[in-house]
Amino acid sequence: MRIDFGFTRLGRRSRARTVTIPNRGEAPFYVDRVELVGPYAGEFRVVAEDCSGVEVWPGRSCSIDVRFTPAGSGVRRAVVLLHTDTPGSPWRVILTGYAPAARARTPGHSYSVSINQYSGRPTPFAAWTTTPCTSAGSTSTKG
Repeated sequence: MRIDFGFTRLGRRSRARTVTIPNRGEAPFYVDRVELVGPYAGEFRVVAEDCSGVEVWPGRSCSIDVRFTPAGSGVRRAVVLLHTDTPGSPWRVILTGYAPAARARTPGHSYSVSINQYSGRPTPFAAWTTTPCTSAGSTSTKG
């Protein structure tokens, strides 16, 4: 089972995602505990769950709500482990999230983009430059 949190801005909290653990068998199983592990486990958080210490009867289920708050950029992974009394325990739920790198900004500076005058042919991208705005009359964009 997998949960993908998709893109989440650095330092922002995602909405909670719910993992539902159904019992499709013919006998109840017992969930001893829920554990979060992995190199980025600290960036994921179980915010609610009703599985630990519960016997899940056939046709019933329990659920785990997880949030992702990335502390660094890139792909982040962790695993929710459900320790049960069934063969193959613990069960694994793989969590994945992605935080794009924060854009570098220089506070208090504006920049303009100078484009060569049209001369009958397109201006190559390499001819574009960025320079700090210096006087009135220049067009600027906040960066």
